[in-house]
Amino acid sequence: MKINRDTSFPYPVLGHRKGISSSADASLEGKIVNDDYIWDIIISHDNEDIERLVQSGKVKYACEVECQETYYRNAFYPKIGDDAKHIQVKINKEDIGGRVNIAVTALAVEKLPEYHNSKSSGIYSNYNFDLEPGDILATFGEWDIDLDIEATSYKRITSIVQLQLVDTPEIEIELEDKKAIIIQLPKSKYQAYIDKFKNPFYQPALLSSIVFEAICKAIFQLKDHTESTWGRVLESKLKKDYGYGDDAAEQVAGDLDSAFELTRKMLEDPYCQLYSLLTDINSNRDSDDNEIIA
Repeated sequence: MKINRDTSFPYPVLGHRKGISSSADASLEGKIVNDDYIWDIIISHDNEDIERLVQSGKVKYACEVECQETYYRNAFYPKIGDDAKHIQVKINKEDIGGRVNIAVTALAVEKLPEYHNSKSSGIYSNYNFDLEPGDILATFGEWDIDLDIEATSYKRITSIVQLQLVDTPEIEIELEDKKAIIIQLPKSKYQAYIDKFKNPFYQPALLSSIVFEAICKAIFQLKDHTESTWGRVLESKLKKDYGYGDDAAEQVAGDLDSAFELTRKMLEDPYCQLYSLLTDINSNRDSDDNEIIA
């Protein structure tokens, strides 16, 4: 269940916008044990009304897990006899993959007529509400976990790019693949430069130059590809390395200047690499000329 700031409720929900003047939070710690993903969630809040409803059994703390890639969806609750604010989620690795959404809430499990929270604020402070089973009374946290991009194999941005040899005369960039950005490279051009592609002396500068346009285009159109693996890798880098928020894809959408500058940073300034390569080539050429003169 995706709950963001744009989600609207007809009644006050703790932790969502400013309908209730109380704190609401949750921590999440994950690990892998044998063939299972395990997440431990600890809920924290100071709202006595919701706490009282939980203790009475009319409301439950819940953790909903959803995976679009495998169509997995399930809800987890505190174990009977354990701390009511501790939820452990245990899911077999084969059941989920890609991006997993985890949302922690407090849910009504029976009808709550005339519900009113004593810490309601604003327009809600003078109203009561009739809630049905399944209605959300509080939201404590939500996480998007990318199971398939946690590996160090995605540490370098070029790992989300694949070269594909084709018979067409021009280089084409394909963004519809779910796993990688595809650069379709004409066989004729590749064959002409194959030795240089394999040569460590030329490789970094050549690859960065070829990849530059692909990464720039991908960032420019990122908001249309946030469910792909390569899109989530880029989105994750924007958040972790460049200070963007949860709406990173929206922030860079259609902004060519930002796409260009971010690509330059991600590829560690490929133009500088090309300049260094040309400098080295000229230096070697000068050295050869000097040897001939001597």
